[in-house]
Amino acid sequence: MGGTGDATSDILWGRWAVDRDAGSPWLGGLTQVTTFDEARVLVVAPHMDDEVIGCGATMVRHVAAGSAVTTVFLTDGARSDPTVGAAELTAARKLEARAAARLMGGVGTVFLDRPDTVLAADDDTVAALAAVVAEVAPTGVYVPWIFDAHRDHHAANLVLTAALDACAGTVAAPSWIRSYEVWTPAVANVVVDITGQISRKAELVRTYRSQFVSSAVDLVLGLARYRSLALDDGTHAEAFTELDLGDYRQMVTAQVSRHR
Repeated sequence: MGGTGDATSDILWGRWAVDRDAGSPWLGGLTQVTTFDEARVLVVAPHMDDEVIGCGATMVRHVAAGSAVTTVFLTDGARSDPTVGAAELTAARKLEARAAARLMGGVGTVFLDRPDTVLAADDDTVAALAAVVAEVAPTGVYVPWIFDAHRDHHAANLVLTAALDACAGTVAAPSWIRSYEVWTPAVANVVVDITGQISRKAELVRTYRSQFVSSAVDLVLGLARYRSLALDDGTHAEAFTELDLGDYRQMVTAQVSRHR
């Protein structure tokens, strides 16, 4: 693989080559996150339920540690069930999202209401997210893994990158950006022990009663169980690809260039 693919490979592999002589005997090289008291955390969710699937238990840990956590939902989620009217489905999903936010301990919610399944980094969408970034001034950001198997999840990274660029010079850059897993396992480099929050995570997933995932909680918990292999102790974990803004921007730019 040549060209821009090499840039992505360098970021995803070269920056954290697995040291087989250290760390976990199963998944050496993954760092366990142990502090959750970032001042302000922004969770970017293309759809209402992505946040609880990918990082719901970690969000609970942030809230418990005193972080101000805000979730921004990019789309209206109106196309997830063709048997339900768009307005009715969007309203139901927003109620579920607010219920989940309360269950996490008090997470703020913002709804951008962009059309579901056709998310794009157009001027209006970027400006809307940039306004949220400017208001929250996040010290840490969560967003779906750019290679996740949903076009809106990929597009969310393009919108986020453009929004952060639009805020450069007026808002301090976040210390890190962590990509979370929804449909596709990530090339992770950090994990969070959620053993103590796994029952809450299951409850959060079930909150989205309008969505398929509410009846397939075992699939979500199965990934969390697998990710616990990276822990020294514990039964469940959430895994992320953590990058600083420079490396994150380089990864996104490489992917955009590759697919033109």
